[in-house]
Amino acid sequence: MFFGKRELETAMCPSVCQVRKSFRLRVSPKITQIPCCRWQPKRVMVYRGKPSAACHSCRKRRIKCDEKRPGCTQCLGIAVTCPGYRNPLDTYFRDESRNVTIKAEASYKLPARKHPSSVKRRSRAEGQFQVITHTSVGNFTPKSTSGHFCEELAVSVMWSNPFQPVGDFAITHFLSSYVPGSQFEYLAELYDKQSLGSPLHATVQAVSLAIFSREVEESSILKKARGRYSEALSVTNAALTDAKLAVQDATLVAVLLLRLFEAIVYAGFYTPNNWTVHTNGALALIKVRGTQQFESELGRRLFHQVGNNLRIDCIQRSTRLPAEFVRLYELSRPFYGDNNPRIDFAALNGELIELLAIGDEGSLGNGERVSLAIQLDRKYSQLMRSLPQSWLYKTSDAQNQHQVTYENTVHQYPSQPAIQLWSSYRMIRILLNEIVCHCSDSQALVIQEKAKRNIQDMARDICISTSWVTLPIGIAASGSDAIPAKACVASLLWPLSSVRGASFAPEKARVFAIEQLRFLGNTFKLPQAVRVASTSYELEALHDGLHMFYGS
Repeated sequence: MFFGKRELETAMCPSVCQVRKSFRLRVSPKITQIPCCRWQPKRVMVYRGKPSAACHSCRKRRIKCDEKRPGCTQCLGIAVTCPGYRNPLDTYFRDESRNVTIKAEASYKLPARKHPSSVKRRSRAEGQFQVITHTSVGNFTPKSTSGHFCEELAVSVMWSNPFQPVGDFAITHFLSSYVPGSQFEYLAELYDKQSLGSPLHATVQAVSLAIFSREVEESSILKKARGRYSEALSVTNAALTDAKLAVQDATLVAVLLLRLFEAIVYAGFYTPNNWTVHTNGALALIKVRGTQQFESELGRRLFHQVGNNLRIDCIQRSTRLPAEFVRLYELSRPFYGDNNPRIDFAALNGELIELLAIGDEGSLGNGERVSLAIQLDRKYSQLMRSLPQSWLYKTSDAQNQHQVTYENTVHQYPSQPAIQLWSSYRMIRILLNEIVCHCSDSQALVIQEKAKRNIQDMARDICISTSWVTLPIGIAASGSDAIPAKACVASLLWPLSSVRGASFAPEKARVFAIEQLRFLGNTFKLPQAVRVASTSYELEALHDGLHMFYGS
């Protein structure tokens, strides 16, 4: 059965409806209630056929009634008062909502003795492919009231090859479970305006198929995603040769998505060459777009996104920011307004990049590097202490001792940008204080001990911050129940890896970080995180490849 626009708004959560209202999604008749939805489905009213017009007594005795008024002959014959007749119009339909809901819930629940993270069922005869995912974080199983595991909607729906193309299903899943809360929050509205042959349309298909192939662990879908990626490359390269198309927002977003595709399918450490090529391509585009890109909100947002990606790449490779980007960044600052924490933080990141580049060149002595690292560390601390109230988090004790937390403490953040800003701050302070510990003189014991305490504090806070994703008091408590947990995981993987690789972090924190990397990787189908968790401490966070997800 197919659901149109009105039915989809009932059967699906609002985030999916806003994304692709034009999709006609084939939904399994068994599924009448989606666990993550806040809206309830329409009642199931079953037609019962023509009802009997006999009186209540004759119907109970299962005998023929002559239906005489005011009482039938059968009741008169046994000397009882005829109880009368029911209104036939009241019996044409029967409300079967409760019964259907009970049967549906029983049909997609696995037996208690089997609890795999994902079960796949395929029928070649019917050409159907069904995925049932049981997402359980720690000892908390998400319920319909939590709302922050909206990706369960996508994997609770059955699609059939003849009626529901896997590409359409993958796009719906991508736009509903990955985009909200990520750097691509603007994508749904922008994608809806694109034609079928546009670069953005092709790249969204490629990325959606790649993510969905990880979700269902189906190699044939990944093969299809690589084919769409090749087509997207051709279409995007053709658009770059057109002066008008090259400066459009959609073209720049297409390049950023090509970069995300490389991060998803890459199976190694360090950084793939194609990822760096797409990063440089996005840099070339913002140069061509010039100062006009700062006049629109989306243009400023895209410039900031490209800038963050470029800074992450420079930090990872210890290279300087391109001079042309630095010039554009200075011109852009008035357009973002005053007292913007993310813009001020980006400015300090520029100083960090310069320090790392100079240190890599060997033009600074150890004493100068330590002094500059301490000064920059203080600047970051001062910036975070001056944050407005809307960027601050709350600390509390865990309410359930059986929940997986670090030191029985939880953090509650007001938004996804807030936790990412704090995660970046903690990672950078670990990096700076590692420089202080390794480069300071062996006699500077006071400086070294203070740097080690800073590393321990930052590692502790990173471990505690995982509670925002893994516990129900996290996103839901912050009022951001529309953000799926998957969008928040990307902001935790690299910080957790930095704790794992920090030589002066407590062993307890490093072990916890490894366990969380493995758990989040298995739960959210991110094999890169599982692979990093299985490596030794010698692999540094700057070279583990997880930085590719941090800016995406």
